[in-house]
Amino acid sequence: MSVRASAGIFTDRGALYSMSAMAQDAPFGNVITVNNPKVDDPWSSYPGGNPLPILLNRNITFPSFAAYVTYDPHWHPTTVNQFSLSVQRQFGQDWLLSVNYIGNTILHLINEQQINPALYFFNGTNVCTLPNGMTISGSDPVPNDPTSGRQCSTTGNTNQRRVLNLKNPALGQYYGIISTGYSDGTGNYNAMYVQIQKRLSRGTTVLANYTWSHCISDLWNGTQETPASPTPRRATAALIVGRATTAVYKVRTSVTSSIFPPWRRCRRSRTIFCDALRVTGSSLQS
Repeated sequence: MSVRASAGIFTDRGALYSMSAMAQDAPFGNVITVNNPKVDDPWSSYPGGNPLPILLNRNITFPSFAAYVTYDPHWHPTTVNQFSLSVQRQFGQDWLLSVNYIGNTILHLINEQQINPALYFFNGTNVCTLPNGMTISGSDPVPNDPTSGRQCSTTGNTNQRRVLNLKNPALGQYYGIISTGYSDGTGNYNAMYVQIQKRLSRGTTVLANYTWSHCISDLWNGTQETPASPTPRRATAALIVGRATTAVYKVRTSVTSSIFPPWRRCRRSRTIFCDALRVTGSSLQS
């Protein structure tokens, strides 16, 4: 019987490119989103009109609802702890059983989150008054359609419904999407490989194995950008559900193969004819 085990800790420095998006932050760089623009005048609904071209000087101003990328000041590099264990045991003269395990845990996985999301408001009409006193409106009711005209939260007033704008419109109007990189993601992987083997004896050999593996982790994002639908903060139910449904991977596989003679009489013969009659079988299940 043999037992082997190993363990290791692995880490690496984050790529410099992963923080390059901060160079696009306002006011010297910017990503502006205009919801439902008009084809003939796309900047008609944007405060102040067309912000282009951007003049880079000391009097430059911050545009309204600009997109920003920032990072957690308590940053930690991603670390992987890996483990393995292998046990082999011989039975009799011809049988060998092997059980192998490999697994790892991942800490400080980089993920992207939104800290200035737009809140949803609903009162059954197409006009709502926000907590800061502002009013937003949706589509007007359509005759003979009782389901129309009941939504005041639309893509056109997304920025007005953002958290910072609701708290302080005078200052919050300068912040749109705020994409933040955190290093608080986690993950783990576990796998087992079991094999039983009968070496060639009395004209028969058997090899069978079974593999099981399972992986679950937060959604990794090494380069922070300004997504169209950014994810809320990690503690919210939305991200926990995302971890449980989109980042889980399971594999179960079994393989069996064997070689044996079709007749007992052939085991007493060494003719080429009998060797050709040996039967080989294999199966794969996943």
